[in-house]
Amino acid sequence: MKIVKIVSLIVAFALSVIVPAAVLALDGTPAADPSVDNIHGFKDLVLTGDVAIFGEYNIPYTTLPSTPASSTYTIKLMDAGGNQVGAVVPYATFDLGYNLGAFGLYFSPGAVTFGGTYTIRISQNPVYFASPESFDYEIPALAWTTATTQADNRVKLALAVLATAERLHTQYPTYTLLESGLSGTVLYSPTGENYFRGAFYGIQAMAPSLFLYEVAPYETTSHVYTENMSANYTSRYGGTWVGPEVTATANQFGLTATAVMAMIFALPVCLGFIIVSAKKFHKTEPGFLVSALVVLTVYMMGWMPAAIFATIYQICGIYLGYVWFYARG
Repeated sequence: MKIVKIVSLIVAFALSVIVPAAVLALDGTPAADPSVDNIHGFKDLVLTGDVAIFGEYNIPYTTLPSTPASSTYTIKLMDAGGNQVGAVVPYATFDLGYNLGAFGLYFSPGAVTFGGTYTIRISQNPVYFASPESFDYEIPALAWTTATTQADNRVKLALAVLATAERLHTQYPTYTLLESGLSGTVLYSPTGENYFRGAFYGIQAMAPSLFLYEVAPYETTSHVYTENMSANYTSRYGGTWVGPEVTATANQFGLTATAVMAMIFALPVCLGFIIVSAKKFHKTEPGFLVSALVVLTVYMMGWMPAAIFATIYQICGIYLGYVWFYARG
């Protein structure tokens, strides 16, 4: 009986491993051998001595499998000794990652020798292929850039990406990948930006000119503030019938025109809004909000002294600070 149980356990374990592998078989085969093209090698893009490899792949399928290429294929960088030094998977956006696509590999300083002998290998995942194959393509010597400065390397990478984006748009015309920006042609947001960020992780740091940004001048000139506008407000009704009437009323009380109008016009109106707010809404905040607009309007009409206006708004600021930072506990 013990032997039967042991055998049963072995069979159950074997089935648990074998059956899923059979279920994961890919529903389709490539129409031709996968390949790479337009390979470029760059250096010093972010750090001195770093290396980046950018290019295009083609994993041709007439009928697309239901499983994305990010699960079924891997794009590797192999050195001259056949050792893997880096790998990415196809970014599954267009045709689930099959057919034409872009890829990029970034290496920190010292990880890869710039201009060395390397091979791009497209490998099939053995989980999905009964007899997985690999397809090797040596990086040609002309693929390595001759640019020496970081700025020139970034420009060349940006140009390579833009050219690839144009070819991808030709292949997938329903997707908009490029647009015009202030500094020239850039990746379209969100489609173009999202795709190349996924296909080449960190590309924004390596080629920032590919991404739309706007430069706004920062104002550093100091401003000299005067009371000219306040004087304009005060004399707003000069030469009209309103001006002499306000002045005559002020003379009756021995006050300035702005002070008397603030007392007989602005103050009663503000108190009225606060009282109505307290009775109707059982709180005074709505009345204070309307009163703030009334005070601002009266000041711009020239009917309130600038000092009183500034004092009122300073008190409002202190009150808001109290509500935000203290009253809420």
